[in-house]
Amino acid sequence: MLRPALGRSFAYLVDLHLLVHKVPLEAEDAKAIYGTQAPGRTADQRKLATVLEVLTDRHSSRVGRWAAFRTDAGGKLTGII
Repeated sequence: MLRPALGRSFAYLVDLHLLVHKVPLEAEDAKAIYGTQAPGRTADQRKLATVLEVLTDRHSSRVGRWAAFRTDAGGKLTGII
């Protein structure tokens, strides 16, 4: 269940609502995580990408836009090739 970070009472004050979540990077990773796992690595060893989505935008038309990225061991953002 998704919940606003600042609670329901502050939701109308925020101009931009973002959702950050992780998704499988490749088809094999999705199969392992979502239940039709092929032999090999366990679900916790699969590659994941972080996705940032714009849910609401009060002053522009960015709703529905998204970006996918990964982070390295140092916490720096890296692109997905």
